[in-house]
Amino acid sequence: MPAQTLIFWNARRPPPLPPPQLARELYWGEEVEGLDDLPVREILDRLKALFPQHEETTGQVRVRAEEGAFEVTWTWQTVRVDYETLGSADLEKLRQLLKEMGCDSYALTGPRF
Repeated sequence: MPAQTLIFWNARRPPPLPPPQLARELYWGEEVEGLDDLPVREILDRLKALFPQHEETTGQVRVRAEEGAFEVTWTWQTVRVDYETLGSADLEKLRQLLKEMGCDSYALTGPRF
């Protein structure tokens, strides 16, 4: 299991669940009422432009960043980023991109959450 997982979503206001619970539901693959669809193709296109060292396969993008690497998976409701080590500048670029796309986020850490 990765050391860190970031979960991104776009919720109507107010969010349907508290962020920690919402992130866990999305992490386990559950659909959550009250979330808007994400513009996944646009997010992925911008992600690949921002991080040119990447490899895309069906359902995932693996990225080599300046200081570390991460893997991106998605559904219509969520973008999930898993990583072991990622530099703060790369992490900020990633968070800023998804914030610009209207996403909220929550970090899940440790072997159990």
